[in-house]
Amino acid sequence: MAEHTKIVITGVPEHFNLPWILAIEDGAFASAGIDLEWIDEPGGTGAMSSALYHGDVDMALLLTEGALTSILTGNECTIHSTYVDSPLVWGVFAGSGSEKDAQGLEDSPFAISRFYSGSHLMAFVYADQHEKKVSQDDFNPVGGIDGAREALKATPDQRFLWEKFITLPFVRNGEFKLVDEIASPWPSFVAVVRNEIKEEKKDAINKAMEIVREYAFNLQYSGEEGAELIAHIYEMSLESATNWLNDVRFSVNGKVDLDVLKKVTSTLHELSILERVPTDKELSYIVAE
Repeated sequence: MAEHTKIVITGVPEHFNLPWILAIEDGAFASAGIDLEWIDEPGGTGAMSSALYHGDVDMALLLTEGALTSILTGNECTIHSTYVDSPLVWGVFAGSGSEKDAQGLEDSPFAISRFYSGSHLMAFVYADQHEKKVSQDDFNPVGGIDGAREALKATPDQRFLWEKFITLPFVRNGEFKLVDEIASPWPSFVAVVRNEIKEEKKDAINKAMEIVREYAFNLQYSGEEGAELIAHIYEMSLESATNWLNDVRFSVNGKVDLDVLKKVTSTLHELSILERVPTDKELSYIVAE
């Protein structure tokens, strides 16, 4: 038997990554000679970027804006491919004990998972869309969704941005209230690989992404059966699962659009998250050939 190539990959334990779980359960990676180890990371993009930086994982499925921020500030990684083409719909949540609406919370702080996480970066975008300036003092790092549950219980009048549909169960159980929402103005998720192993494991990585795209395509067009599976696994209402499945668009070929990356980095620069906008050549260096 030929030796398998091991790939350690991490992603958030959310519906977007169900294709990976289904492919693992079916033995699709093992059949292709890939020993794929999946690690759930509820802490989000910031925690996964740290895992890449420290060499704890080979790959991660990161928010596009978080991936670019991480790589362009020194994380030696490459964007291998686009994973989800559709934007991410973020819910803006407050504690259920808050009596304020979105307008009343305009000057309230943001709970974030950690600095330079998606919840941090999109809070900048959200504030900018509402013509509000924010500084580091306006953010309260809480360490992910579980930390946010505690933080918003203790201090309800703060805002927390997280994927809308996966967080709605905490609205139904009375912990959060949804005060607003915002869609990311770019494709939501990319697959990122550490530079140290990208050539050594190139064939296995390419094959793994090919396999998961097939599973993603099947899930995207699975209709009621897929929605019921998502609702069951992720404790979502069937209505939420159906709405999400109707709107999500997994990448068909994984192509990374440099114009999209330019738009993201320009926005991050305007928000003072990046010191400057990288050149087209610099952006091309951080995308797999």
